[in-house]
Amino acid sequence: MILAIDTSGEFAGLTLLDGEPLELVVHSPEGHAGQLIWNIDALLRRAGKTIHDVDCFAAASGPGSFTGIRVALSAAKGLAEATGKPMVAVSNLQALAFYGTATLRAPVIDARRGEIFGALYDRDLNLVEPETVAKFEPWYERLPAGVEIVCAGDVHQDEVTVRWIRLDA
Repeated sequence: MILAIDTSGEFAGLTLLDGEPLELVVHSPEGHAGQLIWNIDALLRRAGKTIHDVDCFAAASGPGSFTGIRVALSAAKGLAEATGKPMVAVSNLQALAFYGTATLRAPVIDARRGEIFGALYDRDLNLVEPETVAKFEPWYERLPAGVEIVCAGDVHQDEVTVRWIRLDA
């Protein structure tokens, strides 16, 4: 069983992966650090499990809120050390690229202030172009034809809302 932790944004996502995923989403506009361990415990209790049943801890490594990323990584590392189990860090952009279907996938997350976090991955989730923060239009124009844009929520750029878009091949 894997416990995945993402506190990189205003909403924390906790997921237990053991057959059918069990998820808990928590809105914490003031930060996740004070509630995270209690929420992990609540999720484990819902599943009838304990922290010792977890085989691996995974944490979102960004991009996103710097403090939030540190909260998830620290919690996962601490729990892994305490239980003697492995821990892995996962890029939010790489995880988002997993949901694409095209040969080339360009995950996009709103970085606020008129910018996006973006990258380019192949179908095997290998990084083709590095993760970056940029204005959407110049970044978008540099992408090769046939790239699938995969967005987390809406990405707002100059009055344009980008949602699951495929570029023409």
